[in-house]
Amino acid sequence: MKAGCRRLLKTILFLICLISCFTNISGDAAIVSGYPSRESEEEITSVLRGAVEDTRWLAATSRREVQELLAAYYGEPLLSELSDAVWNFISVPTDWHYETRVGRFTVLRHSGNQAAVQAEIFETDVLSGFTCVSKAEYHLIKVNRNWKIVAVRPVNGVY
Repeated sequence: MKAGCRRLLKTILFLICLISCFTNISGDAAIVSGYPSRESEEEITSVLRGAVEDTRWLAATSRREVQELLAAYYGEPLLSELSDAVWNFISVPTDWHYETRVGRFTVLRHSGNQAAVQAEIFETDVLSGFTCVSKAEYHLIKVNRNWKIVAVRPVNGVY
């Protein structure tokens, strides 16, 4: 009888260990992580492409206009930081002739209203044709049914 109880106890402990490897049993709310739905993926892709490829901000005539244009893609606090930096950049005449576009991207994390995406960024000097490729990680949140980028960081120190 004791051997049978020990075997049953070992089996139960083994099953608990096995289950705990695949589930969250800490009592905290589990973050559902995985790949976004097709609709979310398209929304996230659209926001990333717009944020990287939309250059209408180059023709803005005020900081407020810059912020309104960038608000389609960015959320706070990044929106305010970028608006200031972009306004400072376009306020001074430059000979900046680059085309920037998004290449491949990978969803790193996705849970409901949050996502992290790593994307290739292609920057092409339109005068020389030289293209530089870098990677960045974008953190997005869903606000009022719209995805917004709230943080961007270079991958491997390049961006």
